[in-house]
Amino acid sequence: MKILIFAGTTEGRIVSEKLEKQKKEHTVCVTSEYGSGLLHESGFCSVHTEKMDSGRMHDFIAEGGFDFVIDATHPYAYEASRNIKAAAEGLDIQCVRLKRDTGVNDAYEKMEFFDSNEDCAAKLLNTQGNILLTIGSRELHKYCVDEALKERLFVRIIPDEESLKCCTDLGIKGKNIIALQGPFSEEMNEAMIDMYDIAYVISKQSGAAGGFAEKLNAAKKKGITFCVIGCLEKEDGLSTEEVLARLGIRESAIQTEETETEMSADKTAEEKIQITLAGIGPGSRDSLTTEVMNAVKTADYLLGAERMLELFPETEVEKKPFYR
Repeated sequence: MKILIFAGTTEGRIVSEKLEKQKKEHTVCVTSEYGSGLLHESGFCSVHTEKMDSGRMHDFIAEGGFDFVIDATHPYAYEASRNIKAAAEGLDIQCVRLKRDTGVNDAYEKMEFFDSNEDCAAKLLNTQGNILLTIGSRELHKYCVDEALKERLFVRIIPDEESLKCCTDLGIKGKNIIALQGPFSEEMNEAMIDMYDIAYVISKQSGAAGGFAEKLNAAKKKGITFCVIGCLEKEDGLSTEEVLARLGIRESAIQTEETETEMSADKTAEEKIQITLAGIGPGSRDSLTTEVMNAVKTADYLLGAERMLELFPETEVEKKPFYR
């Protein structure tokens, strides 16, 4: 089975990791270098970075000979999901949607739901207080139509060039940009709310993997308004476990394999190689610490550039001029 994953979520990366552990070859498509950096490319996982429309997707699937396609794009990437579905039509393949489980069924009297970002922005125009926006950068422009509202925004985005450029192009000041990669704990969300004196948190209903519960709980503890865009429970598709089952992968088998690997590692712990990475400063004996000298004297092998190895002519340790 040739497997293709259109990724963009934590769930997509999880499926890729499970496939790799089972030594099943697959290809993962992402739209940015940042996204590809979050994946582990190996002999079993091939990463393809390209933004594709439905026509290009169709050709890519057909030319690659894929017969199982997984749409693991973000729940709010509606166009991407439509393109994937359209690309798969007419091809003799299985195409499944990997849905995100919200994992949240909690009520909060200060939680407000909005059908769109435009509706949320309109409501915020008539309020006061700083706003923590955690919906990414693609919908940011909808909150920047009013200068007074824009001044109140603190925007949390992933630290990639495209997201940062979007913020600066819209006139968001550097002090109002929080460029960090999640996940964010409840405590970290609380700290940000305190640090920026936040009165409103804006979030997509992004589910357990998207840190929705941690944001909601932090807002509840601080007693501030929590604004939610969309209603994700309506999404159709298969869970991560159901997708893995379609691929013939059982979680119990993976867990058993991982346990056996850990037990094997414990048995051979005493055989593990100990590596000391030693800095030599400006490159003279006088600059070396006693700890480094002791490590050199007790080593079995000494690796480094030739000029570094020349510092230790008296040591009988085997020297290897490897420097990569």
